[in-house]
Amino acid sequence: MTNRRIAWLVVLAGALFLACGQDGETPVQPADDVINHTGTVESVGSFGFAIVDDHPEHERFAPTNLPDEFKKSGARVLFSGRRGEIPPNARLWGTPLHLSSIRPDMR
Repeated sequence: MTNRRIAWLVVLAGALFLACGQDGETPVQPADDVINHTGTVESVGSFGFAIVDDHPEHERFAPTNLPDEFKKSGARVLFSGRRGEIPPNARLWGTPLHLSSIRPDMR
């Protein structure tokens, strides 16, 4: 086998390896309890933005670190993160969520 053929096989194998890793999921952290959920970003008046989860409970999350590029009502997202604590006797408009990853939902 010539060096040229070996080089092409290496390039092809690398491309296949990279393509296999793109399965539509986002990276997660060990402490995450919300993993690869889809949802819609919604504006919550002057409070900020919420992510309304597509899961049957339709839980509303109050992301603590939502990147500016996702601060658009109606944006569809795929996200992972860790739920935060709700203080006793507190009434919040969403469960605090520290995002470990977020990206547009292309499904």
